[in-house]
Amino acid sequence: MTVTSPPTSADRTVEAHTELFTVLQKKHGLAEGLAAAGMTVGYRLTDAGTELRITPDGIATGRGGSPADVTFVVGSADSHELWSGRLSLPRALGTGRLVVLGRSQQVLRLVQLLLPAFALYPDIAERAGLS
Repeated sequence: MTVTSPPTSADRTVEAHTELFTVLQKKHGLAEGLAAAGMTVGYRLTDAGTELRITPDGIATGRGGSPADVTFVVGSADSHELWSGRLSLPRALGTGRLVVLGRSQQVLRLVQLLLPAFALYPDIAERAGLS
């Protein structure tokens, strides 16, 4: 008999963010936008020790071969606050709670593609037990 541990907060955080980016890709044009820009994205959840690799073809865990064009570096709690609307993007960037690595033009394009995430995330987080 195999005994499995209950999911940790880090597990639930990674699961919620994977679902968020999957929904954005499938229903909100993220895949098409990334393909048109020829862009890949890294979303590094520092305390979870995980980076999501977001490409036009899907989402994988891990950094992959080549560096992402844009990489978000953020802790799980700050990411949760950001997507829940309790931490503004300018404040997150200004205080260093979120670091974005990449060329400015690509970052600005990506932010536009991610706007629907603010409306989607609260329900996803609640289902993942993060609320």
